[in-house]
Amino acid sequence: MLKITTVFLGLLSPRCHEYEECPRDDKKILGLDNIDITEAFQFPSTRRELLDKLQIRMVVFPGRIEVNAVFPIDPIVCQKYTSPWQGEGDKGDRVTKLGVRSGEVDKQSQRGGKEVSMKITFIGGGNMGEAMLTAILTKGLSAKGAITVSDISESRREYLERKYGVSVASDNHEAIGGVDVVILAIKPQQLAEVMVGLNEEFRSPQLVLSIIAGARIGTLCRGLGYRQIVRVMPNAPAQIGEGMSVWAATAEVTREQRKWAGSILGAMGKEIYVDDEKYIDMATAVSGSGPAYVFLFTEALTSAAMHIGLSYEIAQKLVQQTVLGSAHFMQRSDKLPAELRRMVTSPGGTTAEALAELEKGQFAELIKQAVTAAYNRAKELDN
Repeated sequence: MLKITTVFLGLLSPRCHEYEECPRDDKKILGLDNIDITEAFQFPSTRRELLDKLQIRMVVFPGRIEVNAVFPIDPIVCQKYTSPWQGEGDKGDRVTKLGVRSGEVDKQSQRGGKEVSMKITFIGGGNMGEAMLTAILTKGLSAKGAITVSDISESRREYLERKYGVSVASDNHEAIGGVDVVILAIKPQQLAEVMVGLNEEFRSPQLVLSIIAGARIGTLCRGLGYRQIVRVMPNAPAQIGEGMSVWAATAEVTREQRKWAGSILGAMGKEIYVDDEKYIDMATAVSGSGPAYVFLFTEALTSAAMHIGLSYEIAQKLVQQTVLGSAHFMQRSDKLPAELRRMVTSPGGTTAEALAELEKGQFAELIKQAVTAAYNRAKELDN
């Protein structure tokens, strides 16, 4: 039984495991078997007209629930029941998470009373696999007792077992039995051997989620003899929960499995689903390789700062905070990057002089060439 003690009366979908908007007067939630509402909150009568515009969604995750509200205006009279604003929605909508106050989420799912925690197996426990493992545990998507990591390295298995308390295995076939999600986090050169060992061993509704660079969905389907597969292109910042993951799925992947994938990837940062695998090659050239572009720019700017006389320590701090602050500023602004650039560039000033030099070196054209080269190489590797 999922117990919620504070929600907005009549606004949640009866199908609480799906994103769905319900009309204000929908009272069906009071009769749900899996939700027990012991306290409800109504807007003041002067604000009742806003309820028709208020969108509510409720999502059940393993071990917890999230209730999200999107308001068409700035914060209104309900803050005592909400957490601070989390960010900006479309067209300036304000988004917040409603607190599940004094609530309780039992480890019972809506699937016959089984444990909610996804049972997950990692094939490969390298850096990216460990990053995903950390994110999954941190966000409560699964419990350590429901996770197994299979890796060829004994020292790596011992490390992951000791640090995270998860189960470990050296036999891939044994590790995938009875789990919900299998994450392929191995190196590309190991894929052929792994697919031979796992060919036709998966059973629906297991989801195979691959983060292997260059491994196309068709290759995975043929090699594994299975079609419920998601292919992901994550990037390095996913290792600290600030990643950008782009993913595609086969037609056989169910709606619930897509939610599993979205939850796992969302735990590592941002995620975007694309309906055609060709966009993953494009994303590889932008977000996949993008961190290296940023690191190179940071390296060059730090070197230039030292060239004019700054110490490495000062130059590094100046550059890192400038890049970080500028990214946050751009993310929170409603202006395009070109507008922001013009906004901080005074005619005849220092910034204008610097940008003129970059234009002489055809900076924008070089970036275009670099991304195009990465994209072409991604297609070659896929083939």
